[in-house]
Amino acid sequence: MTRVELRDPEHIYHRMTVAQVSALAPGFDWPVYLQRMVVPAKADVNVATPDFFKTMNQQLASVPFADWQTLPALAFDQ
Repeated sequence: MTRVELRDPEHIYHRMTVAQVSALAPGFDWPVYLQRMVVPAKADVNVATPDFFKTMNQQLASVPFADWQTLPALAFDQ
């Protein structure tokens, strides 16, 4: 999204159920995440940038888990 699109409420308001968010990015355990963030189980959530989560899901599927574990270490190894 462009900066202008991000300022438009109609472009960043995407109310979804947990099932819809889970379908958007099934590689991420949304129910567990939302529970740990103390979001009520039946609550809807606003997904401001659905394309980000689609891309995140692709990355979760294509990047080996060991590489994800390495990322935090690389961030502090400077």
